[in-house]
Amino acid sequence: RSAVLLSGGIDSVVLAALELSETREVWPIHVRTGLAWEEAEAESIRRVVTSPPFVGRVQPHVEVKIVDAQGRFWYMGSHSGRLGVIE
Repeated sequence: RSAVLLSGGIDSVVLAALELSETREVWPIHVRTGLAWEEAEAESIRRVVTSPPFVGRVQPHVEVKIVDAQGRFWYMGSHSGRLGVIE
């Protein structure tokens, strides 16, 4: 078994394909932190896992949402390294 962080971009798709060539079971994981482009990533993942060589050979992708105790998404600031919250 192998788990792959999958964004739907070329790098993660190639990694998933390489893992699939070495193992019979790949679990794609998509992490959400509330950013604007995440739905486009999720749609790309849906297209990838239903296309050859993935169709029927990967487990359903797992979505992980990173939120605080109030259910708000959080992220690390790009340069400051400080925690930010998306309201």
